Amino acid sequence: MERYLWLLILEINSEVALFRDLLIHVGQSRDCPELREKIRKLRRSCVEACKHTAALILPQIRTRSKKENIEMLREIKTTYYK
Repeated sequence: MERYLWLLILEINSEVALFRDLLIHVGQSRDCPELREKIRKLRRSCVEACKHTAALILPQIRTRSKKENIEMLREIKTTYYK
């Protein structure tokens, strides 16, 4: 289950990065209705992915002890933010 959650978080990070890249083009020569539609769809997708992931993660965080949550955060930091 934890691996699945990590994959969901990585997917959200990728979608947010793509969303940012698309937003850079708003108001420039590449701006068009198709770009804005892509941005709307991607935003909706990001929001749904965040809701889904939060629904899976929050119950686990609430049931763990403070010490277990701190250990989990340390693991995240050492694994993904080297």
